[in-house]
Amino acid sequence: MTDQMIYAGFYRLDITPKHGGIPLEGLGASLKRRASVIRDRLYANIVALGNGPEPEAVLMTFDWINVKNGHRDLFRQVISEKTGIPEGKLLMGGTHTHSGPDIYSDCPEIETYETYLCTILPDGVKRAVADMLPATLSYGHMPAGHEGAWLNFCKHYKMAPIEKKGCWTEADLVDVGDNYGSKYSSDEEHWFYARHEEEADHELQVMKLSREDADDILLVNFQAHATIMSHGRNELGMFRTEMSSDFPGVTCRMVEELLPNTHCVYYQGAAGNLNPSTRIFEEGIYGLTYANRYPEAYSFVLSSYVKKICMSKLVPSESNEVRLLKHIKIADADHSMDYRLPEAKEVWELFQEKGGQTPEVKELLKKYEFNSPYQCEAIISKAKKPATLEVEMNALRIGDVGFVTAPCELFNTTQLFVKAHSPFPMTFVKAYSCGSNSYMPSSNTCKDSYERNCARTKIGTAEEMADKYVEMLQELKGIKGIAAPLSLECWDNEWPFTYTDHERSIARAIVTDGKGNFYFAHAERDDSFGRSTLIETSGGGVEQGETPEDAVIREVREELGIEAELIGKIGLVRDYYNLIHRRNLNHYFLCRVKSFGEKHLTEEEVNDYHLSTLKLTYEEAVNEYEKCADSRLGRLIRNRELPVLMQAKRMLDGEE
Repeated sequence: MTDQMIYAGFYRLDITPKHGGIPLEGLGASLKRRASVIRDRLYANIVALGNGPEPEAVLMTFDWINVKNGHRDLFRQVISEKTGIPEGKLLMGGTHTHSGPDIYSDCPEIETYETYLCTILPDGVKRAVADMLPATLSYGHMPAGHEGAWLNFCKHYKMAPIEKKGCWTEADLVDVGDNYGSKYSSDEEHWFYARHEEEADHELQVMKLSREDADDILLVNFQAHATIMSHGRNELGMFRTEMSSDFPGVTCRMVEELLPNTHCVYYQGAAGNLNPSTRIFEEGIYGLTYANRYPEAYSFVLSSYVKKICMSKLVPSESNEVRLLKHIKIADADHSMDYRLPEAKEVWELFQEKGGQTPEVKELLKKYEFNSPYQCEAIISKAKKPATLEVEMNALRIGDVGFVTAPCELFNTTQLFVKAHSPFPMTFVKAYSCGSNSYMPSSNTCKDSYERNCARTKIGTAEEMADKYVEMLQELKGIKGIAAPLSLECWDNEWPFTYTDHERSIARAIVTDGKGNFYFAHAERDDSFGRSTLIETSGGGVEQGETPEDAVIREVREELGIEAELIGKIGLVRDYYNLIHRRNLNHYFLCRVKSFGEKHLTEEEVNDYHLSTLKLTYEEAVNEYEKCADSRLGRLIRNRELPVLMQAKRMLDGEE
């Protein structure tokens, strides 16, 4: 712990529109709905951070869908003029509520609202800065939910046939369909399963800034579209028209009730393709049976996980540095669909003329092979964009926590990549911040999806941004010389693929003693995978309620008898065991030996796997992986783990 101190200040500014009937965002915008009533007050939560009374960064989070480029520039200019804080230090974003004001509308009510905000925002920032006091930082995280009852899910998937009929019942597939995408064919001879393009990031993160003479400040990061209100219906079956902060705002309120003397701020993660799993409440999985989709049910459970982290999962930060880096990326715009502009205009004009998807509109959509009129609208909109777009990227160090902002709807894969390769123990990814460049889908996203059709930048930009974020975080951490971070997908070419019916999250460790030696598990097995002698990293399944970090320390202790400490995360490797129809999500960590003790092996590990410990130099370990690749399972393990070992070596060389 250094002598440097973190200073933190907070102010909550009410930004609820003063006039009624204002247009609603999200689904409200497409249906041209206006707010009938204000259900929840809307706020701008302002957090000022620095290493003294002068802020290094001011984080402003609005109960809006996002903060568009025009508002970002306007608000920065006004606030900077009134406070003297440089514009670049003002980071503002939205919680992504789809029941807030339609900030993209050019109606008089929105213009009046903008003028009103320009008069109150500078005072809100001044109050947050004036509130800055010395603070102690701690942080923690855990999964939100559990298998079968996660609080979010990935809405994108691909379908593939299941050859083994009957592995699920028809009822199972129908029930799962709404939340997890599994479907079945009406043809009883062809069953299908959902092979997700991206796994969902279920991690809930918390940063706590404890202040002796003032309320604590709690920063919460989770990722799920705030659409519980906008996609819900009232007692008459009509889409709701209430203005609401949705579950982000309600969660803050509930956390503050659970943890008195605390200010809670919700930061929306990369939720571009992640939705809230509201159906779990309809089934009563958590003991809640809300007939209508109101955010209180969802927030009740989410806030209970926040409290659990605060009560038992927080660890103190060893660093108190607060530092901000900014990068403006010039990205190529997506003009790949401009050739379809005449057809898109014809469909969109007819849709506008008819006021909906009439039979004539549907016939024209079918003729030109468009998914919906809104795909046509997106093509028209993108054709008007310049050849390049500016994408503002920010990376902030808050002690031992990394924090990045993105002016777009990032997808889950980008967030997982950044978090997996960040040099910080925990990293917040804050999307919908400092501008709006629409969706930023990953390259593997289906080309016909709504999000990819709406993307303003060319495919591949998300991956370029992910690499840049990691580079910026490494600079903030003071790490140099580390090669490109590790993210792999390894296919099983040893056994034929039929179907995948389950997924396993695994934590694994490259363990070093700091003297040039590495420690591995050595196994001799004879089972359905065949007879084999293997070298493998120590590791195992992440148990319910565990984080991968918790799991890897436990597994190393049990299998190797080593008490270890984490150096950092090496990366994420996805691989497949086709023989048992399983997909593995392998979280790899670099660990250092603290002490040696007793192993705690299971009966299976002793009698069936004959597990023992190998102590090898780097060169010896590489040779051992090659030697054990004489079996089918050995080749799968080698292909997965040799790149990890090489990356660990690069990390250790970078430390030196």
